[in-house]
Amino acid sequence: LHYSIFNLEAVARIAETARAAGVDLWRWQGPDGASLRKAFAFVAPYADPRVRWKGEQVGTVQPDSLILPLRRAALA
Repeated sequence: LHYSIFNLEAVARIAETARAAGVDLWRWQGPDGASLRKAFAFVAPYADPRVRWKGEQVGTVQPDSLILPLRRAALA
């Protein structure tokens, strides 16, 4: 989960930078259906501390660490 949050924060920043250049990565979808929307939807449930990540965890994750990336996605 830590790596997922870290990566989503990075792609959210990239998407915001791209938007300033006239490129909409927030609505982009790959040929296999991959999208930022799906990536954010995948991790969104883990903002609830009662929902536990089933994969290996490499460090402690605070539930509020998802707030900023999710807020950026919601605003987009």
